[in-house]
Amino acid sequence: MTWVSLCSFENANWHTKSAAQWFPVDTTQTSNTVLRDGSMVFEVAPVDFIADAIVLFNFRSEDQRFRMGARLTSDLTLTFRHEFDGQKKHCTVTLPEKALRSGFRVVYHWSEGLQIGGLSVECIASGQIDMFDFDAPLPVHRRNLEDMTRLRHLAKAHPKLLFYSFSNEVEPVSLGSAIAAPARVLTPSGYCPIEDLKIGQLVLTEDLGPLPIRWIGVRNIPAAGQFRPLRLRAPYHDLNGRDLLIAPRQNLFLEESMLEYLFGVEEALVEARHLVNEQSILKETRLRMVRYYQILLDEHAILNVGGARLESSLHTKDVPIKGPPASAPIHASTRYPKLRSHEAHTLRAMRRNMAL
Repeated sequence: MTWVSLCSFENANWHTKSAAQWFPVDTTQTSNTVLRDGSMVFEVAPVDFIADAIVLFNFRSEDQRFRMGARLTSDLTLTFRHEFDGQKKHCTVTLPEKALRSGFRVVYHWSEGLQIGGLSVECIASGQIDMFDFDAPLPVHRRNLEDMTRLRHLAKAHPKLLFYSFSNEVEPVSLGSAIAAPARVLTPSGYCPIEDLKIGQLVLTEDLGPLPIRWIGVRNIPAAGQFRPLRLRAPYHDLNGRDLLIAPRQNLFLEESMLEYLFGVEEALVEARHLVNEQSILKETRLRMVRYYQILLDEHAILNVGGARLESSLHTKDVPIKGPPASAPIHASTRYPKLRSHEAHTLRAMRRNMAL
């Protein structure tokens, strides 16, 4: 996949358009290139209240031929608008209320060859995905996307918009558990760079011994919003000398007495994003792009990654676009109990109090 461009508004002065950062990711294609397949991905921060309606973003080209925008109304209806040469494609999805409070990610994708397109919305907190499919998508020219990210006087963005980006492939809306390169995964013959792992190769799991890899997912995506990786700092998490970057929803495997004291379990999984403390786990802010890896095994198991214990990918029947193939093993559930967000926050608070 190739990301055409990224326009990031994070940590910027929302009312100064020049403060937005535009990163031309791919410069190998000309401006006249038609993206026959592609996606627009954008993320919205939590919104407290909508009195009437808010325009998340809006862009109209100088020649008036191209228009793209998104609008959210008080009844939580998200409308995505794409217009080209008088043709119009309007898509609507109703958001769950939780998505408004926790933030949400939107993917608008199109495929000229298959003559299909879609609008997908993911609630950041719950991972719930709502989709709207349509036929006969409109053409998208690279120059319009370049103008949308560079000609700031033609684009409007709401303060809650974190970023928008464009890819020349149909992108899945969700990420889930993922490990960023560089990383080293324990195998029967020692640690192996995650980039060098192969399907069929054995990895040494903490709970089930050696297991073969059945699928490896690789995604290059903007390091923005909830795609932004978290840094596990060594020597915390039993890391043997090197920090490790992981996706915010990557589950850590915990085994400590405080779990039994608080929740009555001896071991559990917890998403890394709930344990951010700016000491042992913190947000990584120096990257523009990140390459994530997902490792799928016959069983849902615990991997040793540079000393840290992380879950392997969980493959259920509800798999987003571009997930594992149909022949991949299906997991009924996780092997271990998973802490809910409020439980994870309780654990983090107790850890902090114990450290004082």
